[in-house]
Amino acid sequence: MKKKNFLLVLACTVFSIGSANAQISETPVCYDASETEQVDFWLDHFYYAKCTDYSDKTASGGHAGGYVFEANTNYIGLAAWGGLDWDGIRVSQDGTYRVQIVYGIGYCDDQGAWANLQVNGELMDQLIFFVPEPSPGTIEIEAELYANYDNIIQLISVKDWPVFLGIQIFPLEDTRISTPQESSYTVSCIDGTLVVNDLTGINDRISIYTPDGKLINSITSNTSSSYSTSLAAGMYIINVNGCASKILVK
Repeated sequence: MKKKNFLLVLACTVFSIGSANAQISETPVCYDASETEQVDFWLDHFYYAKCTDYSDKTASGGHAGGYVFEANTNYIGLAAWGGLDWDGIRVSQDGTYRVQIVYGIGYCDDQGAWANLQVNGELMDQLIFFVPEPSPGTIEIEAELYANYDNIIQLISVKDWPVFLGIQIFPLEDTRISTPQESSYTVSCIDGTLVVNDLTGINDRISIYTPDGKLINSITSNTSSSYSTSLAAGMYIINVNGCASKILVK
């Protein structure tokens, strides 16, 4: 499996509201394996969550899967510690593709519903979803996909209950992505110490998580423009005022 190395990725996600660019039927349209296995098939078709295998995979060492959302049965929710797998995605060229996720909310508090995005088994981002108005909501991410390979895109439950209608993958020549929300703070790691600078100094919320969503520490600061703490070696997700960053502590 090919891997992508990174030290720090700012991931304050902005949600573009409205319908996805792909044609979306009110009734999910699923396709035979003979169609979905064709190279670049999913560059031209919306891939419904309801057409995935969202069953419980814990017996084989996987995640707890998903469930049909009662309020709108076209959507699939994530079970606790569960997930959705869009697998067998075949493309003709290696590259970074634009992926649009169409979602709703079963429940979330004022900090949103969270899910980890994994591409080919590697954690790429922690996505934060809020109640879309109008519905459905859409979010765009980038994913590095490989030719001659069964790529897989996964959404794994972390907090509260986002629900998903499906995804659309766009070809290489169409690489537009939502403009990141501007954030003034900076995140760095120096000799095992996490440092967050350029905070507002007023009700700054700083939370530190492991990639699987375990909370390491959470504070609210009203007195300083910076925050620092020592961390053991490993990958962490730093959420500052609703904006998530990934950092690798060596």
